[in-house]
Amino acid sequence: MKFTIFKWWESWVKPLIYIVMLAATAGLILGYCFIKDDGGTLAFAVSISYALVLFLVTIPINKIDNYTAEKLYERETFYLTLKRLRDVTNSTIQKADKKDFKSLREHIIAFQIFTGREANMIEERLQGKKVPVYIKEKGFTYSLEMQLLETEFLKLYDEADNKKKLAKCAKKLCKCYKKGCKRLEYNYSRIAQVYGGALFDLIERDATASDAEYSLSDIGSKVDDLVMELSSLRSDLDELSSEVCGNQKYVFNDHNQLAEKLMDIEDILLDLQDAKSGI
Repeated sequence: MKFTIFKWWESWVKPLIYIVMLAATAGLILGYCFIKDDGGTLAFAVSISYALVLFLVTIPINKIDNYTAEKLYERETFYLTLKRLRDVTNSTIQKADKKDFKSLREHIIAFQIFTGREANMIEERLQGKKVPVYIKEKGFTYSLEMQLLETEFLKLYDEADNKKKLAKCAKKLCKCYKKGCKRLEYNYSRIAQVYGGALFDLIERDATASDAEYSLSDIGSKVDDLVMELSSLRSDLDELSSEVCGNQKYVFNDHNQLAEKLMDIEDILLDLQDAKSGI
């Protein structure tokens, strides 16, 4: 694995400046002690020059400090990514044994799945499918040497023809894993060392904000569910009201028809009575 979190000059520029300044200070003190300067002119010139140098030195140091501070948010992401990678490597390739081929194969496949590099996952991605990746390459990349050794080992293991070549490949791969894990641990620890409490405070604030966001999202989801349920109840109520209105209409029509029939019957009865009286 190759890590690109820190610039090459970040680790040595400030220590180099401090060493140079310390050496210059010691040299000036020794020089002042052993060189005679009765008039004090040399001491005055040296002190002015030293003060000027100190002032000039603070410029690159301040620039480096500002650059480091500006990178805090970006390196928080790197730190969390490395933390995930570290957890995965501790449970997979860190346990790899170059002599146990079966176990090594299982650890390789597990590591590839977590990092989104397993053969089926790559094939699905090439087909345009969305493949979730637990660890994304942020601040680091998987070295070509490591990936080639993984591919070669899995191929040789499936063929099971040449145990000698398989053992040689396993040895190289485990060595490569060990080197990568060592670099991972170094970069992970270095981020924590450079930023210290500021990094952990930021992580804690982001975690709190994320929890609050999740709570608000959860509340919003519940509100949406209640609105949908209310809308469904309204629809059911409107449908029921329509049915009741329809039933009322049918009842009213039936009532009118019965009333008309009763009136017809009364008319017939009256006609019969009149006919009977006539007789």
